[in-house]
Amino acid sequence: MRETLNRSLRLFKVTEDIAIEYIRLRQTDSADLVFSSEDDRDRARQHPRWLTSAMPEARMRGEQWYPVKCDGVAKNAVMDMEKDDGKTLQPGLLSEFKEQNSTDAIDCTATKAAWLSKRHSGKRVGSLVIWLKQPAAAEHLIQKGITKFGASGSFCSKFEQRDGPNLCYNCNRYGHKQANCTSKTKCGICSNSHNTRSCSQRTTPKCPACSGVHPIFDKRCKFHPLHIAMDSELRDTGGKTRSGDKGARKDEGANKQKPTFGPILPPGMVEERRQAAVDADESMTGT
Repeated sequence: MRETLNRSLRLFKVTEDIAIEYIRLRQTDSADLVFSSEDDRDRARQHPRWLTSAMPEARMRGEQWYPVKCDGVAKNAVMDMEKDDGKTLQPGLLSEFKEQNSTDAIDCTATKAAWLSKRHSGKRVGSLVIWLKQPAAAEHLIQKGITKFGASGSFCSKFEQRDGPNLCYNCNRYGHKQANCTSKTKCGICSNSHNTRSCSQRTTPKCPACSGVHPIFDKRCKFHPLHIAMDSELRDTGGKTRSGDKGARKDEGANKQKPTFGPILPPGMVEERRQAAVDADESMTGT
């Protein structure tokens, strides 16, 4: 178990140089993970994804954190203005959050918070996720629907983790992650050999996956997971793929006969012809 966890630590850049010294099992179905220093422990706490990716059922030191999503959060109330990088939150944010949102019966101790919105968006508000220590606190805030951040408030709801596309941010191709990539660096916008963030050719994009005239994250890319999922679903249900379905509809339209329409007669002439047909029928039957 220790080696499995240490391998997962090395997959993430922020934890690649730390390791678990030993695991102390508890009598309950949990365990303590012991690191060589408090600094290593705190870094692992701040980035729990490494643990859930290695062992989804594991919990660090027997703890489970309860995330709440907060929308409409004022940036000037939570952002660290000294760093001004669009993602770093104020150092005292968690303690201030606890003080403002706790009640006599509910302890809103928070263990971690992360900004969710775009880093350099021109909007004054955005969204963040904050992990609470107590399930009752998360439930209380979700039912209440409002959280406080300094002098501003925000709307809150249950946070659901969504898996992103299986995209490598080193070579910018689908099918693997950056931690396992052995290819050369490729820009996700112009396909040249530099990092995507330093691209100066954004007006002339070229997809590194399909060579189309768009960046890698554009949904027009034929290798985008959206298209792969749709084609897979159509095959499973016995249907056509997107291109095959389009061709089938074209053939169906070509073979379909056009309806024929007779001449349109005035109402009076229609009645005359109807009566003539009746008279002819009566004369033939002899009635």
